[in-house]
Amino acid sequence: MCPTEEKAKAAKAAAEAILGGLKLKLHPEKTRVVNPSRKGETFTFLGCTHKKARSRVYPKRKYLYRWPSPKSVQSIRERVKERTDPRRQSGADPRDILAELRPTLLGWAAYFRTGNASPTFAKVEAYVVHRINLFLRRRSQRAHRGMKLPEARRLGLPRLQGTIRYPGGAHAQIG
Repeated sequence: MCPTEEKAKAAKAAAEAILGGLKLKLHPEKTRVVNPSRKGETFTFLGCTHKKARSRVYPKRKYLYRWPSPKSVQSIRERVKERTDPRRQSGADPRDILAELRPTLLGWAAYFRTGNASPTFAKVEAYVVHRINLFLRRRSQRAHRGMKLPEARRLGLPRLQGTIRYPGGAHAQIG
């Protein structure tokens, strides 16, 4: 994080020099100078997409917002899909499937809970319910009515929404 683009480029050059001395180099596709204040410009770091935007509460202030990157969301969706596959879990009870998914979902949510992830958490919860409904439909010989989120919670779906926590520095103003 540098105040100007020139300083950011100088910092990148310094990092390249230091890494060059260690016989390492920066990845050309993953290392770039971005200005998250510009409209539409974001960057991804440690599985989170970051963007600088104005506060809704304090319009004169800008904050760095972060949420799970599309790649991170896709990875949790793949894990859910794998564990709710009706061909693999043919005789399983939905409670057992949700009990198996619970640690994965809670761990993923704990990693991303210090950002602005509430809308993403809602989409992941809805996807889990959708996959459980597909599982129940394919397992049953007759049409299954499907379950809603409250019913899935009673069966053991963990609550991801409402678990967002902000670290002490969340209210720090950025340039």
